[in-house]
Amino acid sequence: MKLVVDLPDTLVGRIRDAVEEGGYDDAREFVTTAIENQLELEEEEDYTGSFKTIDEAIQEFEHNKTRSKATSRPGDEPVSGPQIDLARRAYKNVIPVNLPASNRVSEGPLWGQYNRILPVKFVIRRLANVLDDSANQEANQPVQRDLSEFSTEVAWEAREFGKELERIDDRRSRARGEKLSAGFPTGKKTEKSIDRFESHFVGYADRNGNLTGAPASLRLVNITADKGSELGLSKYGVEFAALENPLFDKDVEADDPLSDQEKQFYISHVREVLPKEFNAMVHTAKAISEGDDRPQSLSDRVAELDDEWSDAQASTNRSGLISRMYELSLVDRHRVGQRGIGYELTEEGYDLIQSHERS
Repeated sequence: MKLVVDLPDTLVGRIRDAVEEGGYDDAREFVTTAIENQLELEEEEDYTGSFKTIDEAIQEFEHNKTRSKATSRPGDEPVSGPQIDLARRAYKNVIPVNLPASNRVSEGPLWGQYNRILPVKFVIRRLANVLDDSANQEANQPVQRDLSEFSTEVAWEAREFGKELERIDDRRSRARGEKLSAGFPTGKKTEKSIDRFESHFVGYADRNGNLTGAPASLRLVNITADKGSELGLSKYGVEFAALENPLFDKDVEADDPLSDQEKQFYISHVREVLPKEFNAMVHTAKAISEGDDRPQSLSDRVAELDDEWSDAQASTNRSGLISRMYELSLVDRHRVGQRGIGYELTEEGYDLIQSHERS
């Protein structure tokens, strides 16, 4: 099949740069690779959005091309090692770093590809434990970790943990949208899956010093802009790490990915620190309550949040919002016909609207 697509001149230039610097034979190979990546994402996660935009594909490429091949583990799977340390601690010795400067991070709402909170919690808990192990009680200074090393290590650990969640998902016959392994790098194309996790759920500083990734977007971490980037937890990150998680701290076979305390923290946190994300959640909840409870009609309502979003971007962001709100117990999904899906607010979802109206 042959498709002809009109692209803005700005994207054409960036695609040309990507082809020249990324080792692609031509633009066709680059676009094909972007589509293959998106198809893999749809297969391994609960993704009901649209294809990734070319601009989003280039954004990921610009990150991945900076990663050293030396950071990849040989083979398709991580080598056997000690159990992943996710134990909850007090973190009294983890001195937080400053919040990222406002001009280095997006004001929100969160990008739709940051479609789960549990993988963020996994990264934050692991970073807190790593920093706690290396903290010097005498120094009384913020402690940080080399970003490249930590990113690779935590992504492989996330794959190991995600594979276990995937086995439990299958055993419990969890439907799409209910799988706790969604967002973790469990895809068959291991390297691409790992790269995607690092990009979305660990993050990095681009060549302009701007921060990408869910943890930085949520102001849970800060990343230095110099060549040897370092990663540290903000005061919010330390607080989030210390909250009990049902999977990490009780039973990996738990049905809920987040504790009530974590859900309350997240909602209060974005309300205070990332109001555009909070307002997007309220806007989405209101739309569902008013009858726009199917993917297309809800995407149309989500598009109202930003006039510059394309239809594809609105669909992607709607999917991310719904996925995160599902983890927060604000929405439920239900089948419509054989293949359709609908959304409905939970009691907590209605409470979200009412609390916003009272404020």
